[in-house]
Amino acid sequence: ERAPQLRGPRTVRPQCEPLTLMTQYIARRILLLIPTMFLVSLVVFFSVRLLPGDVVDVQASQAAVAGGGTTEQERERIREELGLNEPAVKQYFVWIGNVLRGDLGDSLFFKNSVWSELGRAIPVSLELAVIAVVISILIAIPMGSLAAIYQDSPIDYGTRFISVLGLSVPDFVVGTVFIVMVAIWFNWSPPFGYSAFLDDPRRNLVQFLVPGAILGLRSTSTTLRMVRSSMLEVLRSDYIRTAHAKGLSDRMVIVRHALKNSMIAPMTLIGTQIGFLIGGTFVIEQIFTLPGVGLLTLDSVNNRDYTQLQGSVLFLSTVFVMINLLIDLSYAWLDPRIRYS
Repeated sequence: ERAPQLRGPRTVRPQCEPLTLMTQYIARRILLLIPTMFLVSLVVFFSVRLLPGDVVDVQASQAAVAGGGTTEQERERIREELGLNEPAVKQYFVWIGNVLRGDLGDSLFFKNSVWSELGRAIPVSLELAVIAVVISILIAIPMGSLAAIYQDSPIDYGTRFISVLGLSVPDFVVGTVFIVMVAIWFNWSPPFGYSAFLDDPRRNLVQFLVPGAILGLRSTSTTLRMVRSSMLEVLRSDYIRTAHAKGLSDRMVIVRHALKNSMIAPMTLIGTQIGFLIGGTFVIEQIFTLPGVGLLTLDSVNNRDYTQLQGSVLFLSTVFVMINLLIDLSYAWLDPRIRYS
C-alpha cells in the first residue's frame, strides 16, 4: 500500500471579522467608482459634441430671433474665449483636470457655475423623488404582501390589475389628463412653478404632492409586482413551514420572518428608482414647471451647454452608484445569512 504522505503543520488562517469584511467590500466598491466615473465622463464628453451646433450657434439664433445678430468673426471670438475652438481631446483633459480638483466649471449658457445651478435644482428633484418613493412604499408593500398571502383571490387579481394599469399608462399622459380633468370638473389646477418649503410650506406641498403621486404610481406598479413575487417565494420556504409548525401565529410569521426576508429584491428596485427619479423626471418637471435636475439637463441639451450637461450627468452617475452601494450594504441587515466576502 502507498504510504501516506506527511505534511507540515497546518497553518490556520485567521477569519476576518464581519466589520473587516464590510470595510474591504466598501473599499472595493469605492475603487470601482473611479473607472466607472471615468467611462461616464468619456461617453458624456464626446457624445454631446456629436450634436450639431454649439452654444454659440444657439445664442446667435436667439439673438437673430430677437432682432439682433452676430458676425462670424464675433462667433469665433466667443468660441475662443470659451475654449471651444481647441481640439476635443485637449478640452477633455482640461475639463477632467478641473473635475479632479472639485471644479465642474461654469455653465456656457446660464453664465453661472455648474455647482450653483445644481445646488438650485437638486433640492427640487430630491423632494420630488422622496415623495414618489414614500408613496410607492406605503402602497406597494402592504398591497403586494396581501396579494401574496391571498394568492389567486379577488385581492390578488385586483392588485395585479392595478399594477398592469400603472405600468401601461405613461407619466406624462397621467399628468396631462389630471390637469385637464381637474380643471374641467372642479375648476381648479395645481399651482405651477416652485416655492421653497421654508418660504411657503403649504404651497410647496401642494406643488409637489400631485407630481410626486403621479411618479409614485408608476413606481408603485413595479414595486408591487416585485413584493408579491418575493413574498410568494419566501412563504414557500422551509423555515416558514418550520415557524408554522412551532405554533407561531400567521401574523408573527409574516411580520417577523417572511416580510423582512422578502424585501431584498424590492429594496434593490426601490433604490434604483430613487436614482432614476432624481435625474429622470424631466417630463413631469416640465409639465409642472419644477426646476429640477431633469429639466436642467434637458435645457443643457437644447442649449448645447456642454459644461452643465457634463457636470449634471457626472453628478447623477455618482449618486446612482452610491445609492447602489447603500442598497448592497442593507442586504446584511435584511438577511443575516448574507456575508460580504
